[in-house]
Amino acid sequence: MMNKIAICGAGWSGLLLAKKLQDTHEVTVFEQRKTLDATCAWGTPTETLKELCNEHHLNIADYLLWQSRK
Repeated sequence: MMNKIAICGAGWSGLLLAKKLQDTHEVTVFEQRKTLDATCAWGTPTETLKELCNEHHLNIADYLLWQSRK
C-alpha cells in the first residue's frame, strides 16, 4: 500500500526526501516560490553536493539550479 506524503519545501532536503520515497509512496512536494531561482540556504559547496548525490545515486544536474562563479 502506497502512503500519500506531502513535503513542504523544495530545497535540498525536501527534494532528497522526495527522491528517496517516490518508489514506495505517492509523494507531492510543495514550494512557496513560483520560480526556481533560490540558492541553497547554507551555501553548500558544489563539491559537497556532488559527493552527497553520488552517495545516494542521484544526478547532481537534476538538483543544481544555480552555480556561483566564485
